[in-house]
Amino acid sequence: MRFSVIIPVQSRAKQLMLTLAAFEKQTCPIDQFEVVVVDDASRDDTLAQLQHYRPPYKLTVVSLSRPVGRAVARNIGVAASSEDTLIFVDSDFLVFPDFIRTHEAYHIRHPNTVISGMPNLMRGAYTQFHADFSPEEKAQAAEVLRNNGVWNEAWMRMPHTVDLVTPDDIRRGTGRLEQVLIPWNDDDPNWREFRATDVAPWILCVTRNVSMSRSLFERAGWFDGVFQKYGLEDWELGYRLHVHGYKFISMAEMTGVHQEHPAAVRNKEGNEENLRFFFGKHGLRNPEVSLLAIHSPEDGLPVYKNALRILWRLRRNRSARHRLTELRFRNLCTRTAVRFVHDPQSEAYLRDKRLLQQAILAANEVFTSRLPEKAKLGKMRRILDRAILDVKRANKPAPRVIRARRRKRAARGSKKAR
Repeated sequence: MRFSVIIPVQSRAKQLMLTLAAFEKQTCPIDQFEVVVVDDASRDDTLAQLQHYRPPYKLTVVSLSRPVGRAVARNIGVAASSEDTLIFVDSDFLVFPDFIRTHEAYHIRHPNTVISGMPNLMRGAYTQFHADFSPEEKAQAAEVLRNNGVWNEAWMRMPHTVDLVTPDDIRRGTGRLEQVLIPWNDDDPNWREFRATDVAPWILCVTRNVSMSRSLFERAGWFDGVFQKYGLEDWELGYRLHVHGYKFISMAEMTGVHQEHPAAVRNKEGNEENLRFFFGKHGLRNPEVSLLAIHSPEDGLPVYKNALRILWRLRRNRSARHRLTELRFRNLCTRTAVRFVHDPQSEAYLRDKRLLQQAILAANEVFTSRLPEKAKLGKMRRILDRAILDVKRANKPAPRVIRARRRKRAARGSKKAR
């Protein structure tokens, strides 16, 4: 099995060169993979460093004169690649020596499956101490590095970025990387839920570290280039793969770490625009989609997934009353998501989102309690029924509006009578 590693990059030269050095240390044969780097019109010296880099593996560099976004950049990388299995990696993801071998092992055991490094890919490392870290980011980095015994107070005042790990450290295995690792809690509820695939398995499609066969990627239709701003382009591909019936698996192994850097441009406006694209493409009838406008995985993955499990149990119940509640609540989620599409800052959307989110959180408390199953279902149904009623009352027109509507109808009726 041979792999094409696709890495888009924009102005991340320091992180990228560490990542590329890590691929020199892979335990698999060096001719078993190629790396394709797509430089998305970087403004730093990324391209210059790539032009002088001579790795032992096959490296293809595609340089773009204008930025096209991560989705299109990855598509360009796939088009420039040649192997049958694709691994998507971010430029700031520093892989461990068994990275390729681990992906290979999973693909052998699970053909035609999306293999994800989530949630372990979230573990971070301070390979650089950035001068443009925010005060909060500097404080967090200082605490980790101080606890690891590698902190220097002078770094707080440095006008330039300090390299804590170099490509030579990676090549020679000096142990420096281990000294800048951020502690990891594998039992975090969010991480456990990522591994569960009974509902919304497509959120495992996180392109910091995910692989699939080329044929699977092509059948799903590649990344959608409409996603120009940050966010959701990988989940949208994952959702399409899910709709096509493909399975997702989370790798148990830690295969790399994220290199911490100043918060990327992950602005709210960009996420809202991309969420509209997502909704426009896939509709809003499926609660896995509509809930993204009410309580998304980023608001808390256990609650998002439990909301889907609650609706599923109500829908499958023999009680017509339970099924009716599920239908009404699901329709209300759809209507609220439609309001988000029209105006995410509207009073009506924000009000309905708040009421539905409160109900979801309350139902989640019951769902995770030790009550008997029958008692749980009844209590959760009543919580959702109350939310349905609250939203209905909140959207009821004021008496003067009702009177005005009646007058208009009466006026139209009298005109027709004449």
